[in-house]
Amino acid sequence: MTDVDAAEELSEPMTIGVEAYTSEEYARAERDRLWRKVWLQVGRVEELPEVGSYLTYDILDDSIIVVRTGPGASCSSFSAHHNVCMHRGRRLIDTPECAKNAVGRARKSFVCGFHGWTYGLDGACTHIREQDDWQGKLTARNTHLAPVRVDTWGGWLFVSMDPDCEPLADYLFPAAKILDPFGLENMRYKWRRWLAFDCNWKVALEAFNETYHVFTTHPEFNRFGEFKGWAKAQGRHSNIGYDAPKGMDETKSKIRLAAERDSAQTRLTRPPHRRWWMPPNDWSRSCPRAHPPTRSWSTGSPPPAATTRPAASSGRRFRPTSSARAARRGSCFRTSRSARV
Repeated sequence: MTDVDAAEELSEPMTIGVEAYTSEEYARAERDRLWRKVWLQVGRVEELPEVGSYLTYDILDDSIIVVRTGPGASCSSFSAHHNVCMHRGRRLIDTPECAKNAVGRARKSFVCGFHGWTYGLDGACTHIREQDDWQGKLTARNTHLAPVRVDTWGGWLFVSMDPDCEPLADYLFPAAKILDPFGLENMRYKWRRWLAFDCNWKVALEAFNETYHVFTTHPEFNRFGEFKGWAKAQGRHSNIGYDAPKGMDETKSKIRLAAERDSAQTRLTRPPHRRWWMPPNDWSRSCPRAHPPTRSWSTGSPPPAATTRPAASSGRRFRPTSSARAARRGSCFRTSRSARV
């Protein structure tokens, strides 16, 4: 019997109205009551290798700059602000054409391309042309970039637009506690791909949040036996997994033979596959008809250092990497596409 017993009480069934997937008003409510209230996963610590390195993150009407201000990987090494000049509301950093966001390095400051107002890496306004004309109305407080909370966990950068939000550690509990032994902060991308789905973000997320579809959508797995899938809430997050079928010895033989025949690198005999989802993951835009879907990483026994763990989705994949190789890579694995998955 597994830790997800078949006799475990199921959650109460419910239906969701179609407006949750098509209504602009509903999407605006999600912006105000969800995206602006929770911690958002925006990137990796190693994507900002030097002081002044920055990336932008866009979601609906909001654009955020995350910049490295010091060494290390703690939250004190980074600063985050709304990507909006305090003068006339112009974006300080524009997203390059056909790119999903902006990535770069500022020597000491950000300069607005409209009137030249200048801001330090900490968000303080350091230069205003002809400031005396405002007759003392401009202060350090009302010219400072609007701050955004920033924190790190597992090598990931998170931001929250809510100044009163709970600590990131509390938001991630208990998922972070369960995943900490895998040392995600020591892993690096092997590759990643960005896709744009013409659908509401929930359609994409829900497809990866259940195993009910696997029998029909992925019939190639049926020859190994019928693995009963489950999903379990973990605080504000969830994980999914599979119970081993009856006659597991026979199933193992099928898996071993298929692995030898199809690919010497296929590792189908690992412990039951689980996936963790920590909404809202890493969505750069959120609108009624086109939302970037999700990130994922796999759990289970850590793979050997030289082995690549296969993943079942086109999300992010990881492998252990030496610090020297990571330093050489920097942020060059950020593929430019118009939206993110």
